[in-house]
Amino acid sequence: MQIISKDTIGNNISLGDNAYFDIAKSSYNRAIARLNNAAREYLNTDLATSARCVGSSPDETPVTSETDTGTYTNSYSYFSSYNNKFKEGNSNINVQGLTKDQEQMKNHIGFKASNDYWFADRRVTESSSSTSFGIAFGYGSSGGWNTSPICKITSSGKNSYGPSRGLRPVFTLKSNINYVEANGTKILIEY
Repeated sequence: MQIISKDTIGNNISLGDNAYFDIAKSSYNRAIARLNNAAREYLNTDLATSARCVGSSPDETPVTSETDTGTYTNSYSYFSSYNNKFKEGNSNINVQGLTKDQEQMKNHIGFKASNDYWFADRRVTESSSSTSFGIAFGYGSSGGWNTSPICKITSSGKNSYGPSRGLRPVFTLKSNINYVEANGTKILIEY
């Protein structure tokens, strides 16, 4: 069984860089590993076997290195020198564009938290005039979600961004940990 933290924990994590495009590109490419590694810092091995950032695939071992996906290409002329320089967007999304975690949150607990927080979920948006590479995030106060651009390449140049958001880890509980449900709230009971 996997559980998500009730709220964001720890300090915000900055991805990208407002001033340096190459730093932002590197940050985008390593974002999933960085977020999952940050979640692992909160792993209590007495209660759980693994930790990952919300939004990463619950069916796989959490990505902790840079080799998680292939590279992105497109055929627009403005993008030709950037082919194979960025990671692809995630493929663990459903037809509504949600990761498995986002779908579960939407159906059961919602997206609200005290602060905005990252989903370990790369998103690529392309058009004939621009391609944007971003990381999905949850709006803490409103309970919605969106994508925060990290890098954008246009027919007239390139831009980089350095957003900062919170972290919501997901933990895989050990088999000897149980919970009870009371008034719609799950309470952990350790055996």
